[in-house]
Amino acid sequence: MRCPSCQGPLQIHALTCQPCELRIEGRISANEFAHLSGDSLHLLRIFVSTEGSIRDMESSLGLSYPTIKNRLAQLKRELGLDSNPESSPDPISHSSHSKPSLERGRSGPLDSVDSILAALEAGQLTAPEATKLIKLRQTKGSRK
Repeated sequence: MRCPSCQGPLQIHALTCQPCELRIEGRISANEFAHLSGDSLHLLRIFVSTEGSIRDMESSLGLSYPTIKNRLAQLKRELGLDSNPESSPDPISHSSHSKPSLERGRSGPLDSVDSILAALEAGQLTAPEATKLIKLRQTKGSRK
């Protein structure tokens, strides 16, 4: 959970039982799931209820397969389960012999800022991925 004022992490200092009014105060640790946003928790619930079937998640969430894959990768990072941040899907494919490409496979090329923003809006890219692609486009444009 984040502070609504400064966005810093909130810490739990007290628990209260409503029926008997028992109050426990002190350092209270929470598990990693307590820090997830409502959207991330919802995605996790759907994942568990569909027993991990992304195809079933598509119909439950009304989202595309690539969007769900991206959101699951983001959830994995939020939970600190991504042991290698470099292993996360990179929208820029790299060939050992060529310059970075802006191709996105089946989704079509991301050859303009508008197409990158459309992919971001559709949930096919995360904000950092879109930023990286736009910066790459600007860098390539300045070399011409």
